[in-house]
Amino acid sequence: YQLLDVESGRGALPLTEFIFTGMSGVLTQMQQYLYLYIPLLTMGLISKEKANGSIKLLFSSPISNAQIILGKYQAMLICGLLLMAVFFVYALFCCLTIENFDMPHFMSGVLGIYLLTCAYAAIGLFMSTLTSYQVVAVVSTLAVLTILNMIGDLAKDISWLRDIAYWLSLKGRSNEMLRGLICSEDVIYYLLIIIMFISLSICKLNNDRKRLSRSMGFLRHATIVAIAFILGQISTIPYLKCFYDATQTKEQTITPNSQKIMDKLDGPMTITSYVNLLDPFYSRYMPSQWHRNKKIFQQFTRFKPEIKFKYVYYWGKAYNPNLYAAHEGKSDKEIVDFMIKELKIDPDLFKSAEKIEIPEEIRKENNRFTRLIERKDGSKSVLRIFNLRNGDEPREQQIAAAMKLLADCPCRMGFITGHGEPSIHRIGERGFSNVTLATLDMKSLINNGFDIFEINLKEERLDSIKVDILVVTQMREALSDDEMCQIKSYMDKGGNMLITCDPGSQDFTNPLLEDFGVQFMPGRIMQNNPNYAGNLALPHPTQEMAKINSHFRWMNYWNYKVPMLDAVGINCSNAASKGVETTVIMATDSIGFWNESTQLSYLDTQAEMNPELGEKEEAYKMAVRISRKVGEKEQRIFLTGDTDWLTNGERATKRNKLNSEFENLQNDVFEWLTYNNYPVNVDRPGAPDRKFKHITTNSLTWMKTLFWLGLPMALCISCIVIQFKRKRK
Repeated sequence: YQLLDVESGRGALPLTEFIFTGMSGVLTQMQQYLYLYIPLLTMGLISKEKANGSIKLLFSSPISNAQIILGKYQAMLICGLLLMAVFFVYALFCCLTIENFDMPHFMSGVLGIYLLTCAYAAIGLFMSTLTSYQVVAVVSTLAVLTILNMIGDLAKDISWLRDIAYWLSLKGRSNEMLRGLICSEDVIYYLLIIIMFISLSICKLNNDRKRLSRSMGFLRHATIVAIAFILGQISTIPYLKCFYDATQTKEQTITPNSQKIMDKLDGPMTITSYVNLLDPFYSRYMPSQWHRNKKIFQQFTRFKPEIKFKYVYYWGKAYNPNLYAAHEGKSDKEIVDFMIKELKIDPDLFKSAEKIEIPEEIRKENNRFTRLIERKDGSKSVLRIFNLRNGDEPREQQIAAAMKLLADCPCRMGFITGHGEPSIHRIGERGFSNVTLATLDMKSLINNGFDIFEINLKEERLDSIKVDILVVTQMREALSDDEMCQIKSYMDKGGNMLITCDPGSQDFTNPLLEDFGVQFMPGRIMQNNPNYAGNLALPHPTQEMAKINSHFRWMNYWNYKVPMLDAVGINCSNAASKGVETTVIMATDSIGFWNESTQLSYLDTQAEMNPELGEKEEAYKMAVRISRKVGEKEQRIFLTGDTDWLTNGERATKRNKLNSEFENLQNDVFEWLTYNNYPVNVDRPGAPDRKFKHITTNSLTWMKTLFWLGLPMALCISCIVIQFKRKRK
C-alpha cells in the first residue's frame, strides 16, 4: 500500500515508523510476543544443572557463584544480540531502498527491545535458580512477567503502594524508545531490573552453597530489592533525567516555539487539577491516574522540571445530563453519597465546593474539569479539556498557549457590534461561537491565547479600550460618523484589523479602506458548477502562499477549498500607489468564476455569465493581506470577501464531493495579525523518509520471496551447518 501511494503521487507515511515502530511495525510486534520466547530460552540455565546434578560440579570448580551466573547471563546477552541481528538485515535493506531512512530512530527502537530482552532474560535466569524443574521455571517466569506487567494497574488504587508498583511495572517501558525518545529513567530502570535479578540469582546460589537460613536469605534478597527501588526512585527525579530524541524531525520534543516559551518561565510553577465528582470526566483524574496525567506534560516538564502537580477534589453542580437523568429528583448531595457508596470512593476525598476555596477561574468553567496553571508571581492561566472530536486532552499548541499567557498578555480581539453583525456568543448558524468562545473546541480562539469580546461603539469609546485586533464583519447598516471616526483613528495609529464583507455590505465597509487603495468589488462571485449553488465561491490558496505555508500546500495537493457562500471579490489595483503591500492568500480559479452585478436568482436554474453586461471569467481575490508602515510599527489588515467561513453554520455544512477546510485559513489569519504570537505555531518539518528508491510494486514478488523464504532458509541452513560441525568435533 505504501508503494502504491508513492507511485500514485499521493506520498506515503513515514516509512521508518511504519515498518519498524508503528502499531503494526516489526519491533512493536516483537515487543508484544517477546515474553513468550525468552522463558523457553532461560528455563534450563540453572534448573537443568540442578536436575542433572551437574550443579555440584560447578560448585566444586574453581569459579565463584557470580562467575557462574554472569557466564550464563552472558550467553543470553549474546543470544539477544543474535535476535537483534535479524532486524539489522531489514534495516540494511531499508537503507538501500528508502530515501533518508531514519537509522537513529530504528536504533532507538532496537535498544528498547534489546533492553527488554535482557530484563526478561535476567528474570528468567533468577526463576531458573529456584527450581530443578524446567517446566516450573517456564511457568514461574511467565507468572512473574505477567505480574510485573500488571502490577502498575493492580496497585494504582492503593496510595502507599502506587509509586512502588508504578516503578516496578514493565508495561510500556519500551514504548518511548520505539517512538524515538531515549530517556535516562527508562534505561536506568532496565539496568536496575537486570542487576537486581542477577544479584538475586547470585544470592540464591550462595544460599544453596552455604546453606544459609531462610530468614538470612530473605533479608539479603529484600536488601537487594530495596537498594534497587531507592536507586530507581532517584532516577525518576525530574532534575536528574536526560533525554535524547532520535527522530529526524525531533517529533518527540516540543517545537522551538514552545521551548522559547518555557525558557521565559523561570521560577516555580504549579499545575492544579480541579476534579468535580459530578463531572463526566472525573474518573480519568482520580489518584490512580496521576502518573498517566503527568505524562501529558512530560515534554514540557523536560524543559521545566520544577513544575509541581496538585489535585483538588470536590463536588458541585456540573453539566452532566446523563447523571442527573439517572438520578432524577435527587439533590447533588444525595447523588454524591450514592456514587461514593457504589464506587467505593474514599468519602474524605471529595469536599463540597462550598467548603473549599474554588478559584473564580474554575467557577467560570461551570465546575467542569479544568487545570489552573500558576506561577509564584501570581500569574494564572486556564487549561481545559475538550470534546471527544478533539481528543479530550490538550495538545502542545494549547498547553504552550496557556504557558505563554503566564508571561505575556493575551491577544485582545474586539468584535464591532450594533450594525447587524454576527455575534460571538450566538450558537446558531450565523454565530461565531465555535470559532471564538467554544471552550470545548481546542481550535477555538479562547483556547489559544485570545481574549475575545464585543464592542458597541455607540455605548463605549474605542480609544478607552485596549484592542490588539479589531474585527469588522458583515455590517447590515452604515457606521455613524462618530463610529467611523473612532475606527479611522484606530487605523491611523497602526491598529491591526480583520475585515469581512458580503454582498450588500460593500458601501458600509469600503469607506474604511479608502486610504489603503483596496476595495471590495460590487456584485458577487458566481460559478457555473451544476452540483452546487451558483453563488458558492470555491477559493483555494494561491501558489505563492502554498510555497510558504505547508498547510496551504497540503490543501492544494488534496484539492481542499474554503467555501464562501454569497461572497465578493477584492480589488487591490490602487494599493501600491498608497504605499500598501498586498499578498493574495485565497483566490478562485481563472475559469468558471465571474463577478455578477445583477441580482438574479438561480435557485432553479444554472447560473450563467452575461458577457454583454461586462461579466468575464477570471481569478478573483477572496482573501488578501494588506500591510503598511505606521511609524515604527507594521500595520496588518486581513480582508476576506465573505463572512460565512467564520460562522457556525458554514463550518458545519458538508457538501457532497467537496473537500472543505477552514482551520488552515483561520490559523494563517490570526498568526499573521498577532505577528506569529497566537496561536502558537507548533508546526515541524515533515518526515523525509517517505519515498522508496530502486523498487516498485513489480518487485514485490522477489522481495517477499527473499524475506519470507530466502532468509528463513538461510538461517535454517546455518543452524544445520553449525550443529553438524559440533557433532563432528
